[in-house]
Amino acid sequence: MRKIIVILVLLVFSLNAFAADGKVFKLSIKPDMTMFFNYGLDLDENTNLFELGRMYLGLKVKPTKNVAFRATLDVKYDGSVKGAYFKYAYAEVKKLIPMSKFIFGQQKTGLIDFNQKIWKYRELVKVPVDLAKLDTSADMGLAIDGKLPAGMGGFHVGFFAGEGYKKDTTEEDKAKAFSFRLNLTPVKTIKGLMLTGYYKLWAASVSGGDSTSMFGAILSLKCKMLTIAGEYFSKATGDAGAETVSSLYASFHAVPKLLDIFGRVDFNDHDTDVDFDLQTNLYVGLKYWIAKKTSMGLAYVRVAATDISHGLNLFFKQSF
Repeated sequence: MRKIIVILVLLVFSLNAFAADGKVFKLSIKPDMTMFFNYGLDLDENTNLFELGRMYLGLKVKPTKNVAFRATLDVKYDGSVKGAYFKYAYAEVKKLIPMSKFIFGQQKTGLIDFNQKIWKYRELVKVPVDLAKLDTSADMGLAIDGKLPAGMGGFHVGFFAGEGYKKDTTEEDKAKAFSFRLNLTPVKTIKGLMLTGYYKLWAASVSGGDSTSMFGAILSLKCKMLTIAGEYFSKATGDAGAETVSSLYASFHAVPKLLDIFGRVDFNDHDTDVDFDLQTNLYVGLKYWIAKKTSMGLAYVRVAATDISHGLNLFFKQSF
């Protein structure tokens, strides 16, 4: 009920705050719908599983040229865990600050969705930071998303509740979070080269404890035929050992916008103070676009932690 009230308040604010500009505009309302479907085959146990990895259902509303509103329900079904949450419920206001937009409500947190624009196979597996649960992809808060002059890149600054979007808990004692992302494209002679830096701090809770910080970087190169990237992130609380995740991935656009061949390897050290706890994940496969917003693919997945597992994953994505 609290989430619904937040959505209604944000919508009323969005419509009223800019209704007095005297300009005629065409109201835009579009469905916000995406489905990830998977069929996995465990090659070691000879078992298989159907999974609706995610179903995003909602609306995107644009009442004026400079205001946009989004409400998106996140539905999960993986055979054992079923749930539905409001992942997004936010408004965007442009031109309050030059070359940027102000965002308020339950929104993207600045890194994970940005990273998904580089690693474009979310229907198979999450980006490394999200998979390792170092950060959450959405949270309640305030943010500014902007561009740098002369096409030099962009930035994102956010202040969040610090609890993500799935926890139904009291916020008063939660550690508020501050995040900053800077993405630079300074080398004009190498089009598509980008360096991204990210820092996030979760302050100590009101009742006590240590603060938690995360930092890292992504170096990526995107062109018509190829996308390659490497990244490293580390997260630690107080003086405890850090958890780190590093990844290398690439996709060859064999037939642009029709067929991709991709590969990715992750190295996740769950505690840098403990030896021999490195987990290595490998993903290799291909993706084929049946239509502009409809795709399917096949991938080999190898996870090496305490035990080693092998599997095949058939995945499907549909957007509207």
